[in-house]
Amino acid sequence: MKQSKIFAIVLVVLFSINTFAKGPDDSKIKWYSFDEGLKKSIELKKKIIMDVYTDWCVWCKKMDNATYSNLNVVSYLRDNYIAIKLDAESKKKISYQGKELTEQEFSRAVGVTGYPATVFFDNAANLITVVPGYIESKDFLNIITFLGEDIYKSKSYEDYLKSVKK
Repeated sequence: MKQSKIFAIVLVVLFSINTFAKGPDDSKIKWYSFDEGLKKSIELKKKIIMDVYTDWCVWCKKMDNATYSNLNVVSYLRDNYIAIKLDAESKKKISYQGKELTEQEFSRAVGVTGYPATVFFDNAANLITVVPGYIESKDFLNIITFLGEDIYKSKSYEDYLKSVKK
């Protein structure tokens, strides 16, 4: 009886240590609001990836459930980007480069015309590019690596893909 109590206590302690050692859930992306993510990006000198979505968009939900839940994507984004979610229909005010806009106005201003759209910014919050539509996780990983490692500055995406497939 005494041994089983000790064993149970040891299991509880080990489980607790394992739970606390992991910290935040590493299997999920930490999403920030626009203003919060912008500050974090500048503070950590990381690029920004922005998921522009709407509540009614089926492909946006599929992107969340498939692409943004892929562990390779999650890991790469966590290490290299600050992730922001932006509701393209929101009237919430945000600040960008000294201007105050709604999230809806901002998404249009950066060239978003459909949903989902993925918008990339450098670590000084300058727009790099907008990638429209749903993207499978394998293709998405290529895109975030191409942009995240600044390969886009010296090579076309097509040439990059050729080098990845070899």
